[in-house]
Formats: sequence, structure tokens, C-alpha cells
Amino acid sequence: MRYFNTSGPCNPTEHYTVLRRELIARSMEKVRHGKYLTIFAPRQAGKTTFFHLLMQELTQDGQLKPMKISFENKTLQYFLTEKFDKNILNIVQKARAKQAFMLRLLFSNQPIPFTVDNPDIAFLYAHGVVENFAGAADILVPLYKKRLLTAFRPAINGETGYYVSAKDNFSAYLQNDGLNIKAILQQYAAYVARRGFEAFDTEQLKEGAWHYSLDGFINFFIERLGGQTFVEVPSGRGRTDILILCRGRKHIIETKIFTDLSYFEKGKRQLAEYVNSEGLSEGYYVVFSSKHGKDDVLEQDEIIDGKRIYTCIIRVKFERPSRKIKRKK
Repeated sequence: MRYFNTSGPCNPTEHYTVLRRELIARSMEKVRHGKYLTIFAPRQAGKTTFFHLLMQELTQDGQLKPMKISFENKTLQYFLTEKFDKNILNIVQKARAKQAFMLRLLFSNQPIPFTVDNPDIAFLYAHGVVENFAGAADILVPLYKKRLLTAFRPAINGETGYYVSAKDNFSAYLQNDGLNIKAILQQYAAYVARRGFEAFDTEQLKEGAWHYSLDGFINFFIERLGGQTFVEVPSGRGRTDILILCRGRKHIIETKIFTDLSYFEKGKRQLAEYVNSEGLSEGYYVVFSSKHGKDDVLEQDEIIDGKRIYTCIIRVKFERPSRKIKRKK
């Protein structure tokens, strides 16, 4: 049974899709005559779906062999770290003035009602950072959201010295077909458990702290293995993804905070849909939970909608060091 897709390209066999047959036919003629074509349309208007369908038609036609090339990540890296754009710099500057609010907006799974009576929203709305979307405050320009996620990354990570031992040569994080993401996530879970309250004062942590912690850890490993990481912001409140490009392959890690079982299970299905839209076979689901105990199932491999989803639950409820001392007595 087909359904409405809200993330990534549409597959007509699975999703309700406007096929645009006339536009594809005209585009086929342009390609056959060696002409270029460009599609201009708003976000989520079907641009990527159109090109996927056009490539399928060209493949079936048999006269040409289409090839997909994307410069998105190269361009994105430039805009996130190098591009001196006055408009983007102004957005970042204004957002920094309300950083606590912005972190809640970026990472919370609860919508923040839009009202100009809220001084933070009024300030950010006046400077073009947030908009009113279905009654909630939101950042509607994806590039702004990605740039803000990058801008709010901790400039100095004092935890890198605790990530690996002196004997770690990173070979455990490689396998025949590329990266062993599961091994990296298991190493992260062990690191969090080892450091506990000493590194993560859970009573004082800011919004987004766990997302940035995992991002920093993953980036540390991937850089040393010759790859790159990007923070992605797919549709769906409370979701952030880490996109990994390494050794010619793409990997997606989705992160969330555990609130309840229904929200947790919904996240798996969202990830499977996102993985499918990217043409991948597997995805990784990292969930931070203060509600799970050591006897609960913390790792799981599942096949969801034909995609392998590996779930890793990170326990984030720690005892204060003083309590541990009292118990020793």
C-alpha cells in the first residue's frame, strides 16, 4: 500500500508521486540532443524525485548511461566553514545572542509556540532567524539550521584524551567494506559509561549536549580514518543526524533523546525511510536515555521496511561521585 512520503525522493512503487510525464519527456529530448537543463523549484517540490525518475527513463531507453554526481557536501562544507556571507553571519550573530533558546529550538522534541510576546522569539523573528510554522517557532531555511548547528559546536573538546587508549590503532573500526560504525558506537557507549558524572553533570547539561558529545566523538574517529562528518537536519522535531562520508561510502546516524516507547519506535521508522531515500541499506539509531537500566536491552539489530537498523541506547543517568564514596564506606 502506498503512502505519502515527507522525507527524501519519492519512489512511485511505495509513495504517492506526481510523475510529471510531460516534463520528463521534454527533458529526455534535451538530453538526447546534448543540451543542459536546470530545475528551479521551492524546497520539497519534487526536484530530486524528478531527476531520479529521469535517470530511470534514460536507463530504460538504453541509448545513454546516466550517472549521478552530487556536489552538495563539497558546497555545504564551504558554506558551513568558509563562506563569508553577510546574511548568514548576521543570522549566526543574532542567534548567539539567544543561544540557550536556540539550542532548545534546535534539539527539543517539543514545539515552542510562536508568539511575539516571547522576547526571545520577538528578537529572533525581527532579525529573520525564526519564522512561524504551523503555530510553532522554527528555522525554515535548512542552510541556516545547519550553519547554526555548526556554529554552536564546542570550540574546544576537552574529552578527546579519554576517547582511546595508547594502544588503539583504529583497526577495529574498519572492516572489509569500509567503516565498522557499530564498533565506533560501542566504543562511545563504553566511553560515556566510563566517564559518567565526572564528564556529564546531567543536572547542569545544556540542551543539545548529548548530540554534540556524539558528534565530537564520531568526528574524532572519522577524521583519523580519512573521512568527513556533517550534521544533518531532516524533517521531524527533535531529530539530528550525523552524515559520514568515508572511503567512498555514506553512513547515517540518527540521534534522539528517549521520552517514551511510542516516540522511540517512530524514530526507527523515520530512519528507515530516510535511509531508503538516500539509497542506503542500513542506518544507525543512537538514543540517549535516563530511563533505561543496565539490565534492559541496549543494542538491537532489526530489519525495518527492508532496511537494517542498528539501535544503540546510551544510558545517561549517573550517580554523583559523593554517593559512590558513601557506599564504599
